[in-house]
Amino acid sequence: MYNIKNNQKFDFNKDEIKQCIGRMVEKIMADYGYTPDKDMELKDTIFFKNAMKYK
Repeated sequence: MYNIKNNQKFDFNKDEIKQCIGRMVEKIMADYGYTPDKDMELKDTIFFKNAMKYK
């Protein structure tokens, strides 16, 4: 079973990695017609503290 916590290639403690993931998600969502709506604070998560809500 794949465990992302032990992944050597993606260090989720680095802000650059999380920002890159956010940019990729934004691009993918835009390709499907979604636009950013509002920034949300996440609770009880391991890697991310904030997320963008799309509409």
